[in-house]
Amino acid sequence: MFVSSSEIYGRAFLSGQPLDETASPDPVSPYGRSKWIGEQILQDILGSGRGHLIVLRPFNHTGPGQDERFVAPSFACQIARIECGLAPPCLKVGDLTAKREFLDVRDVVRAYVGVIEASDRIAGGAIFNIACGKMRAIEDLLTSFRQRSQVSFEVEVDSSRLRPSEIPVAAGSSGLLQGVTGWVPEVAWSKTLDDLMGYARGRFQAINGK
Repeated sequence: MFVSSSEIYGRAFLSGQPLDETASPDPVSPYGRSKWIGEQILQDILGSGRGHLIVLRPFNHTGPGQDERFVAPSFACQIARIECGLAPPCLKVGDLTAKREFLDVRDVVRAYVGVIEASDRIAGGAIFNIACGKMRAIEDLLTSFRQRSQVSFEVEVDSSRLRPSEIPVAAGSSGLLQGVTGWVPEVAWSKTLDDLMGYARGRFQAINGK
């Protein structure tokens, strides 16, 4: 089982529609290209009956403990620092107009487990998106975190957080995965946000000695 990425689709997202596994990969980032090359290499090694390869393409997912380089934990950690007095009341952001899927990491792990459990029923070479098909604007994500904040803050666009190759909309279809394993996302979005915020607060309150 190879965990690839939705980023292999790249410019295919410019259609503005949720993509299924038949969409032609056209990655724009080094990460997306590396995953696409990985898929091709494994197909060469394990394809044509030489092995039993299953490729998974998870879309954006998040949860407590994720690195701050990603947008959801970045918002949560910046707010937690402000609440603890470790940073001025100004939250730095990138492009707020982009729209992305946001799955909970626990749902994504369940999808991995479901594929492993069903692997004897899955043909070699199968490819599955792990997606919810629902897009959320980064601006809406920021609003949700603002509602959870215990303090007020300003918002400032940070040019270093703007990506030159930004894809405005990225969403996928996981109908194929659902049909084979019965997987559907179960974790409520509100719980994902609450857990991200709770984890960030615990981290910075410990640093601040509170």
